Amino acid sequence: MNQEPDESAVYIFPYDLRNGLYEHPDLQLFYYGHAAYASITDHEGGLRASLTTAVAGRDVVRVVDWKVGRSAEADPKRLIPGLLAMRGQSLGVTADTPGYRIESFRVAASDLDFRAIPRCGQWGRLSATA
Repeated sequence: MNQEPDESAVYIFPYDLRNGLYEHPDLQLFYYGHAAYASITDHEGGLRASLTTAVAGRDVVRVVDWKVGRSAEADPKRLIPGLLAMRGQSLGVTADTPGYRIESFRVAASDLDFRAIPRCGQWGRLSATA
């Protein structure tokens, strides 16, 4: 993140609210860059609204999936990458280390609203036409 070349990028950190409000200690200790970031949880269905807010005005979204620590497996169903893939273009895995994995997406629409995603029964029909 400290060396992020894309000024329109935002980093998304899924977290599990059952572990309490949490920011990874590496961010607190070592982050001095300018890239935007947001921590997002699926507590009480707030994921879609939080993701909409986090990506507003951004072109590139990087989802950080921690493999260790309290945030490991915070998004086991991979809802965040799934929503981003539905509304954007996958840029693939841009980092894969023993501690974390970063998957990147390009989202072109400045007015993305993930709260408007169709119900589960309509997902198959949407993905076939997308």
